[in-house]
Amino acid sequence: MDVYQWVWLNGKLVKAVEAMVSVFDYGFLYGAGVFETIRCHNGNPLLWDAHMQRMMVALNELGFPRDFNPNELRTALHELLSHNGHTNGAVRARITVTCGMGAPVGDLNSCTQPTIVLTSTPLPADFDERVARGLRGWLYRYPVVGEGHPLARYKTTAYLDKLLARRWARQHGADEAILINADGYVLEGATTNIFIMRGDKIITPPVNMGLLPGTTRGFVLHIVRYLKLDVREAPITPIDIHNSDGVFLTNAIIGIAPLIQLNGAQLKCTPLIEEIRRAFWEQLVTPCSDARSTTPML
Repeated sequence: MDVYQWVWLNGKLVKAVEAMVSVFDYGFLYGAGVFETIRCHNGNPLLWDAHMQRMMVALNELGFPRDFNPNELRTALHELLSHNGHTNGAVRARITVTCGMGAPVGDLNSCTQPTIVLTSTPLPADFDERVARGLRGWLYRYPVVGEGHPLARYKTTAYLDKLLARRWARQHGADEAILINADGYVLEGATTNIFIMRGDKIITPPVNMGLLPGTTRGFVLHIVRYLKLDVREAPITPIDIHNSDGVFLTNAIIGIAPLIQLNGAQLKCTPLIEEIRRAFWEQLVTPCSDARSTTPML
């Protein structure tokens, strides 16, 4: 992070090099926190309502303390983007909320004041161009939080399993790890959701298999239905990926990225992926587009 950059910490703008969180914060000690990574376009946080819905559901269901509402966070984010000079172009913003400080013995009930951190970082000028060229994946068969696990549907700061998976992929010359459950089914990428295509049919694993309900995943489901394409949620296998007409990955920062390789083997890439990608960005960044905020999070 740029040492001259500012962050928003517990209600105040602070220089990044001077921002401090207590060593007794449960987010630091136990990974007891949630976060959202949001792409901003010319100062506008995309899919804001979907991100906030997911975060608030997580905080409420996990019983974490909170003394704020989404409108206050949005005001804080705009203040941060403006102060950092990040109101033009594409920016990666992150909102992190932890339980805050608690008893030294590890008691969540002792946490009463959350720690809230907002950061913003501009994306490289060629970022979207590189994404459009496609990503390479590598299968990751080690256990991760998944089906039946109570944390699978929350985006928590306990992210080590995903980071280990991504490191594994990069050690094999790939960009993203493709996670496989104990039954051999594909769940998602380490930081992405996955879709495969067969002709004009699109398949993505269902959330109840133990994957994160991505905000971009939900918007893509809306887009493909808008395009009158046949989409369904069903289990897929690595063989399905290799036999497909195309595969793409989604998350809030990349939007839609073709998956062009899996374990070094080249994958097909149907032109429909680019059509979906164009429609996605056209609807997402169009001023006053209702779809940006009202699409249900699936």
